[in-house]
Amino acid sequence: MKNNCIVSTSILALTLVITAFYVIDNTPISPSGFLYIFALVISVTFIVLFVKQNYYQPDSSKLQKILATDSLTSLLNRRGVDDFVDGLIKKHRNNETKFAIMYLDLDNFKIINDTLGHHAGDLVLMEVSRRLQKIIRENDAAGRLGGDEFILLVDNVQETEKILFMAQRIVKEFENYINIEKHQIKVSFSIGISVYPFNGTDQKTLFNRADIAMYQAKTEGKNNFQFFTDELNERVQENLKMHSKLEKALQDDEFVLLYQPKINFKHSEVQEAEALIHWKQDENTLLSAASFIAHAEKTGMIVRIGNWVIDEVCKQVKLYEQEETPTRISINVSKAQLKDIDFISNVANAILRHDISANLIEFEISESLLIKDSDTLIPILNELKKIGVMLAIDEFGKGFSSMGYMSRLPIDSIKIDRTLINDIGDEKQKNLVLAMIALGHAMNLSVTAEGIELDSHLQESRRLRVDSAQGYFLAKPLKAKKLMQFFDEHKAA
Repeated sequence: MKNNCIVSTSILALTLVITAFYVIDNTPISPSGFLYIFALVISVTFIVLFVKQNYYQPDSSKLQKILATDSLTSLLNRRGVDDFVDGLIKKHRNNETKFAIMYLDLDNFKIINDTLGHHAGDLVLMEVSRRLQKIIRENDAAGRLGGDEFILLVDNVQETEKILFMAQRIVKEFENYINIEKHQIKVSFSIGISVYPFNGTDQKTLFNRADIAMYQAKTEGKNNFQFFTDELNERVQENLKMHSKLEKALQDDEFVLLYQPKINFKHSEVQEAEALIHWKQDENTLLSAASFIAHAEKTGMIVRIGNWVIDEVCKQVKLYEQEETPTRISINVSKAQLKDIDFISNVANAILRHDISANLIEFEISESLLIKDSDTLIPILNELKKIGVMLAIDEFGKGFSSMGYMSRLPIDSIKIDRTLINDIGDEKQKNLVLAMIALGHAMNLSVTAEGIELDSHLQESRRLRVDSAQGYFLAKPLKAKKLMQFFDEHKAA
């Protein structure tokens, strides 16, 4: 109807214009002349319509494609993904067949942006998109929801093995480095998978459950994939509840630090203690770290809680210095804290802010963590040493260290694991502890026996020439003021 109006109007307008020229020139129009004019007008009108249709009016299908495409990667954008999923749901609802949603989140993408810049980050996203397009089949689709979040929509998956195969292909594809501006960048994905109709029959539910599975993949160490299950959902919901509780505990100042003394046999003038975090439930109830730290690590809260501990310890060290009782306090740190991009600067800033001697702070890292990830962690430990803090290997002997590994670590002390000290009465265990002490001393390291729970543990450890000892037999974790009283009494004794 609209085009007919345009044709009619154009014919009328052109006819009037040409007729006007004849009238102005007082030239009579013959019947053949009029037919000539009319044919000319019709021709010009159709030419105008052709040009307008093909060059000036946007093709609606092309427009829809533009609106559904991510401008950076040329994958589907969120709108395009939503439309594609709606189409899949209609198709598979009628056929009673299955499709899968794979929710992909790039691991540690923030580090790439922060260290190399957003331009390099965009180049990484473009290369990631290119590789994903290589993996998908003709009837599948790949999309980018924004930032570092991607979606693969896998059509016709009657067997779970097909989804499993594609997930494995993604992990395999990104084992190869991405070369960006002379940098070799290693990227990986945490992948969550939901399947229609088992995990939901509407778009919102399917996306939500793929997201839950992806979240679990991240908590299990990243660079892996998880299928959504009801059991997984229960675990994730528990973690989310705990995350909220930990958030509230941090905001409401419900965490407290207690300090377990460490007795130094060689240098009695050096006061040392280990900071142990507890969660205050009420006036009479404190939960030990064992009851919530694992949850904090799973939910990512460990970094924020760890930063709070570091700041509180530095504050307390300053108070002890002002009281002329300098005390070295050790802090346990996790893998997530050490790998946090801001960890080094947070430590340095806390020491500067409270104006304390850096060597009065000691970080304890578990031996098993150092063995598993030494190549990544050693540069971080070297940066910590530049600040001036002390470093200790905790739970030493649990992971069966090698001499080569030990020689690479910039450490000051080792803490022999409590399981070895508890069985120190056994001749083989005693010889093993003796060998560890000899190794520590040969490397000019201070050696601490932890887990002293009986007088026999203490006496045997001293006989084997450990430098210091720590455990419930000597003292339970104490409040900051009680710690000073303990040291005063210990000196008097």
